[in-house]
Amino acid sequence: MALVALYLNGIDYGPILFSWLHVFLFGSLVGAYFEPLRRTLENSKLGAILSALAWLVLLLGAVAPPKLRLDLGFSNLVNFLDPITVGYPMLLLVCTVFLLGPFSLFKQPIFRWFGTISYSLYLLHPFVIDGVVEIVKTGALPARFGFPVVLAVSTLVAGASFYGLERPCQRMLRSYFSKSDNDLALRDISHTIGLPGQRTQANR
Repeated sequence: MALVALYLNGIDYGPILFSWLHVFLFGSLVGAYFEPLRRTLENSKLGAILSALAWLVLLLGAVAPPKLRLDLGFSNLVNFLDPITVGYPMLLLVCTVFLLGPFSLFKQPIFRWFGTISYSLYLLHPFVIDGVVEIVKTGALPARFGFPVVLAVSTLVAGASFYGLERPCQRMLRSYFSKSDNDLALRDISHTIGLPGQRTQANR
C-alpha cells in the first residue's frame, strides 16, 4: 500500500513492483490453489490437448520477447501492459508448475533442486551479475565466459544462502508457530472441559 501511495502521488521510486502487480497476484493465485488445480489437471481427460498446448507455448517463446517483436515490425505496448509480454510468462508458469507436455522435464532431480534454491537465486543473482560485469570490463574475464560464471557463482551463493540461512530460519519459524498453535489448542481444551483454573503453557 505504501508503494501504491507513493506512485499515486507522483513520487519517483521506480514503481516496478506496482507496475507488475498483476503478475505477482497471478503467481500467488497459482500457488494458493496449486493442489486442487494439480489434481484437476491430473484427472482431466484433456491430457493430450494440454500437452499440445504446452508444446505451442514452448514454441511461442521464439517470438515472445518484446524486442524481437519490435525488430519484426510489430508494435508493442509498454511491457507491463502488453498482453504478450505479460501473458506469455503466465502461460509459461502454468505449464512449468504443472509439468505439462515438454515441461515434464522439470521432474528431474536437478531441476527440482534448482526450484528449492530458486528464491535465493532470484534475490542474489543480480549482485553476481554486477560483479561479473565489472570483472569483464577490466579484461580479466572474456565476455563469452560471463554467463557460465554468473550461473556457477549464483548457484553456489544461492545454495549457501539457502542451506545456511533460509532453511534454518524456516525450521525455526515452523517450530515457533507450531508451539504457539499447540499452546492455543491446550488453552482451548482447558476452557472447553471447564478447567479455567488449569494453567497451560500459553498462560504462563
